[in-house]
Amino acid sequence: MAITKIIADSITSGAVANTPAFLAKSSAGQTITTATATKLTYGTEVFDTNSAFASSKFTVPSGESGKYFIKGTITWSSAAWTSQQILYIYKNGSNSYAEYRWKAGTDMGMEVTTVLDLTVNDYIEIYCYQPSGSSRDTWSSPYSFFGYKILT
Repeated sequence: MAITKIIADSITSGAVANTPAFLAKSSAGQTITTATATKLTYGTEVFDTNSAFASSKFTVPSGESGKYFIKGTITWSSAAWTSQQILYIYKNGSNSYAEYRWKAGTDMGMEVTTVLDLTVNDYIEIYCYQPSGSSRDTWSSPYSFFGYKILT
């Protein structure tokens, strides 16, 4: 919790605050259906400087167009399978950026990170895809979704 507070304080306050900003975390595990892009849910909102995060989606508030740093993470409940994983950042309902990985060894987590040009009412969500032959589960913790404005 202390690290979360340090990150929140450094992004959301002071002379060079990067706002709007939000951080949400998973509050329960989630099943990722085979061969279907599945929206990840983030049930615990840690902070949201402009009340722009709701229903696992960040929407750019009025007057806040600019470049945004966006990051989504996932942690699988088991590393005992071999398959491709894809973690997507969706912008306005469509894939905007993705990180691909072939599962290997015991690595259970992955992340997707990018900078996007966003305008008022653009919205961002995190999706996951896995073609393993059966549904796979995430851990309830730790996985997160966060972002903040870096430039106007």
